[in-house]
Amino acid sequence: MSERGDGRMPFLEHLRELRTRLVRSVIAVAVCFVVGWVFREELLYLIKLPLLEALAAHPEAPQGLLLLKVMEKFFVHLKVALFGGILLAAPFIIYQIWRFVDPAFHAQERRLAGPFIIFSSLLFIGGVAFCYFVMLPFAFNFLIEYSIDPDPGLLLPAFEVSASQDSMLIALSDHISLTIKLLLGFGFAFQTPLFITLACVIGIADYRWFARKRGIAVVILGLLSALLTPQDPWSMLLMLGPLWFLYEVGVILGRILGKRKPDPEDDETEAEPAG
Repeated sequence: MSERGDGRMPFLEHLRELRTRLVRSVIAVAVCFVVGWVFREELLYLIKLPLLEALAAHPEAPQGLLLLKVMEKFFVHLKVALFGGILLAAPFIIYQIWRFVDPAFHAQERRLAGPFIIFSSLLFIGGVAFCYFVMLPFAFNFLIEYSIDPDPGLLLPAFEVSASQDSMLIALSDHISLTIKLLLGFGFAFQTPLFITLACVIGIADYRWFARKRGIAVVILGLLSALLTPQDPWSMLLMLGPLWFLYEVGVILGRILGKRKPDPEDDETEAEPAG
């Protein structure tokens, strides 16, 4: 491996380094998967809990989830164990990511390794916790109420349909897949300030560039929120708000910790003739 700190590494060596980091991360997830499999029933219950509590608050809604296929419970346990493995291995995976980008840093910048791993792990856990304790209960309650008590709106009497004629059946596999996608999505999305700060520290961009692209960033974060949430407007806003806040935190940290680069727009302004 080439000497670290100069930011240069042959392309093939980059690929070998990437392969090494990926293999180590996969091994870590595989080891943690075993732990997740041992506690698969406990993990499954915890993942179902926000929905079960929302259903319990609506006695007219079904009070359980359905198994639609003979093998469904087994595959659900695999998903849950893999999710638990990813959560447990997350700090090690973050460390491997740091080791991969390490050549882009100078010696004096390597002191950020510890804070990077700790901050990234806390953001990931914070994103998962926010989704689990805030977003999921709100979204499930909203969607259950919407499904079992629809607003007839402006429909004519001849077209009105009683809510009792609609049956809510929730498949276990579909619900677990959705919940795991949301939890992991929030965990990774909460890394936004870290990526902005790293870009500023490395010198790829500075905080002024991110500040000027704020409008585009909000649109991108809005699209990300639409993809990761159950796609009701309130859940989308509930995710967009924290992501926008974290984006601004990243801009502030980039201003404090990042390299100050000449701003082309400032130079253009100075070059314009007065009056």
